[in-house]
Amino acid sequence: MADHTKHTNHITHHRPHRPFYKHRWFRRLLAIIIVIIILVIIGLGAIWKKNALAEQLHNSKVRFEQTTTNTSTTNKQSAQTTPLTYTAIGKIKLGDLTKNAVNGTSYQTLTQQFGQPNKTKSATVQGVKTKEVTWTNVTGSTSKAKVKFNLVKNHVYSKDLTNYQAKSRAKSITAADYDTLTAQATTYKDTIATYGKPDSYLEQRISGSHLLVAKYFSGLQGSSNASIRLVFQDGVLDNSKQ
Repeated sequence: MADHTKHTNHITHHRPHRPFYKHRWFRRLLAIIIVIIILVIIGLGAIWKKNALAEQLHNSKVRFEQTTTNTSTTNKQSAQTTPLTYTAIGKIKLGDLTKNAVNGTSYQTLTQQFGQPNKTKSATVQGVKTKEVTWTNVTGSTSKAKVKFNLVKNHVYSKDLTNYQAKSRAKSITAADYDTLTAQATTYKDTIATYGKPDSYLEQRISGSHLLVAKYFSGLQGSSNASIRLVFQDGVLDNSKQ
């Protein structure tokens, strides 16, 4: 009996082993791993944002360079304009105001040839809204000439060249020459064939009628202030004044 008691006293009671995930060291390791993962995710996100921003800036730079190139090309094209001469003005076609000047030269063509106008204003003619554009850089004149184009629906129906003065005239116009000009008989073609083109003129098409008012003040015999005004209706002299 005594031996049994003695043996019993030497028995050791061991506590059961806890799972590793319940140990403090594992919890600390797990926390460290989670922190590392979070930091990696944050770092990757920052790198992605940086790369995306760099790509966006690159694309913006490319678009800016393309826009600058296009603008430069457009400016160069605008600078390459046709000289605004008497002949160039004469080639501008007129349409009929009452038909929206559909056959007239377009505003786009004007600016492509002559550049941007020096002045632009709106008006109303026979109840129709129109636009008047003026260029003051007319070449080949001895004075400061300018030309005005009147447009409807962005097409020319009227042109007005003023203050132009021819540098020379092949034939002087005398009082006797003026007397030969006959209303309802003399044509505009005959007039310019004999005396040359007028120094200034207004030409327009309205309601199916072609009106041309021609003014001569160079190459006239007599006073230095002498001038002749000829009004042609559909190519035939309607009236004259000196």
